[in-house]
Amino acid sequence: MREFAVRKLTERTLAILEIGLAAILCLTATGAAAGTTHASNNPMYGLAGTYALSNARDLQDLADHHFDLARLGGVPLPALARPLGIYEVNSDIGSLLYSQCLRYWRKSTACDPAVQDRENDAIAKRLKMIGANKNIVAFWVLDDNPGYDIRPELRTVHDLIQAQNAKDGANRPMICGFGGILDLVVDGKLRGYAVDFDAALKNYDARACDMVALYPYAVYGPNYNPKADPSIVDWSMSQLLPEMKAKLRALGWDEGTAPLIGVPQAFGGANPDLSGHGFVTPSASDVTTQTVAYCRGGAVALLAETSGYAPAAPQMTLFNTDSLMTGYQNGVNTCRNRFWSKAAH
Repeated sequence: MREFAVRKLTERTLAILEIGLAAILCLTATGAAAGTTHASNNPMYGLAGTYALSNARDLQDLADHHFDLARLGGVPLPALARPLGIYEVNSDIGSLLYSQCLRYWRKSTACDPAVQDRENDAIAKRLKMIGANKNIVAFWVLDDNPGYDIRPELRTVHDLIQAQNAKDGANRPMICGFGGILDLVVDGKLRGYAVDFDAALKNYDARACDMVALYPYAVYGPNYNPKADPSIVDWSMSQLLPEMKAKLRALGWDEGTAPLIGVPQAFGGANPDLSGHGFVTPSASDVTTQTVAYCRGGAVALLAETSGYAPAAPQMTLFNTDSLMTGYQNGVNTCRNRFWSKAAH
């Protein structure tokens, strides 16, 4: 079963963390950023964009296609996002949390207390530094399964975020993300693979997770959709999304107070380190279907994933494949017109 588990928290995530952390450490305090806060109760409501992008060209591409949200961190992209009308889901705090303790967690051991204290100090300093930036609408902290129960650490980070929010008069939720694998349709029946999602749920904490992001992707391997055929993937998540939500509710999740963020798959490509494995590339209609399914399932915001592996790995993404951009844009337009008509930004 582990053959099917194609995780984001591999070379790609570690590379992003290293880049983000290096940028954070080079920053100095800045003045208040331009931008406005949202009028709705949840600052993410009705926003749509991407989980990952690499450069200013991608950011401009988002703005040109009328998206208004991106997961960003470090420099210089956050400063470039503001004049483009793109709000920021900040990734710096998550990067700092994972920067030193991840090596302990991946060995299924607790982080060294002294190391954890240093990380918490760095997180508090970073929050103070970026606190005046009104373009930040949320902090993405938990990403995938770090390999250990880190709920105590998540609560500590949440307390730090809330303390800074109180000082800044801000409402910026902490996001917890949980991945998984999309179901297949085999012989007319749905076949699910819940092992990765179930393992990640050990880190769900109702006290720490102000919002929940879900991101099951379509993967392929020798014994799982070996032809990487998107037509046998259940992009509608007809069974999977209700199951994921039910499992979260059983752990105390209240969708009314901790809203859902949908993360549609807008990429595909081979695993550069494991022959015959990778992510299935969806068609335009597949991306639309998954995007709308999230909104129908209650998602109040969207952050499409655009990269499955290390940034240098060749793959089809939202930013280099017109069909993926078109599919996502069509889905977001449906969400805005049908499900988010009361959004006020």
